[in-house]
Amino acid sequence: MLAEACASRAAHTSLAPQIPTDAEHSRGPWFFATAPHTLALLSLATANTYIVYWFYRNWRSLPGTRLGRGAALFAALCYPVSAPLLFRHVAAAGGRPPMWRVCASSLALLWLATYLPQPWWLLSGLSFLPLLPVQAAINRLQTGRAVLHEGFTAGSLIALLAGACLWAAALMGLAGAALS
Repeated sequence: MLAEACASRAAHTSLAPQIPTDAEHSRGPWFFATAPHTLALLSLATANTYIVYWFYRNWRSLPGTRLGRGAALFAALCYPVSAPLLFRHVAAAGGRPPMWRVCASSLALLWLATYLPQPWWLLSGLSFLPLLPVQAAINRLQTGRAVLHEGFTAGSLIALLAGACLWAAALMGLAGAALS
């Protein structure tokens, strides 16, 4: 009896990719549908903090996993490690992101670029690039199911403006260091 209860609980909290059931189809969006340009711009402007938000939103809306806010936040904060699992979920749901293993590997490598010496750490700013094919697959999967978040909210615009100022200051500092 205890073994059955444990197996049932494990089945409900499994992170293994599952094909959504009809009930989950009608429940709402499976993944976070956003425009690729929004993902790219906000990732650049927020120094990749938006990528953590993107992963959080996708982990929270994933059917069949029942991840709570804390577990979804932990998975999002560990995105270089949890990305392959999320990308496999997208593939299992029918989104079929092209070369999801390559996307996950390149995301991890770009994340590691933050530890490179100056100016090579700037390559980490391109961490959103491996997410673009995955986001395109999610958007194809979500067609007719969820509203695509194309516009910018007030918070997004503030993040874009603040990020543009910080990147301008960082680039001026790099240029000043190179001239002296």
